Amino acid sequence: MDQSLLFAVAGLAGGLLIAGVVAFVRSKQARMETEAAQNSAARIIEEAKKDASAIKKEAEIHAKDSVLKERAEFEREVRETRRELQNQEKRLIGKEEAIDKRIEGVDKREGDLLRREQSLKSREKNIEEKDVESDRQIDDARRQLEQVAGLTRKEAKKSLIDQRVDEAKH
Repeated sequence: MDQSLLFAVAGLAGGLLIAGVVAFVRSKQARMETEAAQNSAARIIEEAKKDASAIKKEAEIHAKDSVLKERAEFEREVRETRRELQNQEKRLIGKEEAIDKRIEGVDKREGDLLRREQSLKSREKNIEEKDVESDRQIDDARRQLEQVAGLTRKEAKKSLIDQRVDEAKH
């Protein structure tokens, strides 16, 4: 019986030893899985930051392109209108000389000049309205950019400064 008891104690000790080793291996495995999950999460967060940065840059580029296209279109329209105004001015000068030569047609030609003057004022007003609209679109594009980025201009600036300070500390 002493030998049975000795085998039983040895078996119990062996079982406890095996249980301890299994528990240690499982603990080690759990720690490794946790560490792998943390590394994966850190990688995913870094990729998300890079993606967000790329999206933000793309939105900025798109907004800048849009503003530049609108500005170029506006400037083209202004040049065209100026050209038209210069052409009309030349025509008006020619008509004034004709008026000097033909006093009898003063009333008729005076009406033409008034109509053209109103047209010029209307175009000038239209140009001013387009200028105001262009400024509004630029402001809208900035607001949309801030909304897409999720930060105001001040917040983004502060975030970049804090990030640079942290990088400089390390």
